[in-house]
Amino acid sequence: MPEKRFLQMILPLILKGMTPGQIAHHRGINTSNLLKITRQHRRVLLSLKKQGRPLPDWVL
Repeated sequence: MPEKRFLQMILPLILKGMTPGQIAHHRGINTSNLLKITRQHRRVLLSLKKQGRPLPDWVL
C-alpha cells in the first residue's frame, strides 16, 4: 500500500484508537493484511511516536 493511501485511510483510524479488527472490518480487509501494512509503514508510526502522539500498543 502506498504511503499516501496509508496516511489517508488507515492512520486516522489508528489515531482514533480503533483495534486492528475494527479497522480491518471498517476497511474491508483481512486483519493479518492490516498488520502487514502497519509493519510496512513502521517508519511513519515511529516518527509520530517521537512527536509524542499516543499510539496503541498493537501498532508498534
